[in-house]
Amino acid sequence: MPNYERDAWDDFADNGNGVAGQWLRCAKGRWTLDKEDIDIGDDGLKIAVIMDSANAGQILWEGGKITGRTVGRISDGFVPPTKATLIPGWNPYIEFQAVRTDDEHLGELITFTSSSWGGFYAFQNLTKPWRLKGRRQFPICVLSSKDRGDANSNIDPVFKIVGWSDRQNFIDLLPPPTAPAALPAPMPAGPEGIAEMIDSDGEIYPF
Repeated sequence: MPNYERDAWDDFADNGNGVAGQWLRCAKGRWTLDKEDIDIGDDGLKIAVIMDSANAGQILWEGGKITGRTVGRISDGFVPPTKATLIPGWNPYIEFQAVRTDDEHLGELITFTSSSWGGFYAFQNLTKPWRLKGRRQFPICVLSSKDRGDANSNIDPVFKIVGWSDRQNFIDLLPPPTAPAALPAPMPAGPEGIAEMIDSDGEIYPF
């Protein structure tokens, strides 16, 4: 997590559920928007993914509720976990905002969230083609799913790129730039003559 002063409104917002607009999810291959089934594929819901909005990290589920959260915005320099660095017992997490581009709901804001590796990797698969576009355009995607073919019959979400849109079309939705990382402030030397440092790193956001 970058080391910078946070506005109180940021902390207040982060302690909410993080969903802006309608809530898009995929569980066991079933796509829902605000818990209602939706059409997918080439004739279904179509979205422009606001790549800069992506928050990733890891969360802890206990008793059907999220009780621990270490999440940050990738564009701020937050490094998401890998399978090797994930805290034991925690789940990966990905969240991003998108705008609907299907004709009947053009411009409506949605938020996709997932606490599975399938959802995590589905978003990660968008990053390479986005970088090849110089990060100047956002991918327009239709939704589908893919059977992983494992013993648990897991079905992963898929974002299929069908076009691109200039990031300037979404300027009002882009997150504000982050302040430069501040160096830790030195404290007076302790009794052994070793200077102590203020460490504001490693925030956890309860749900």
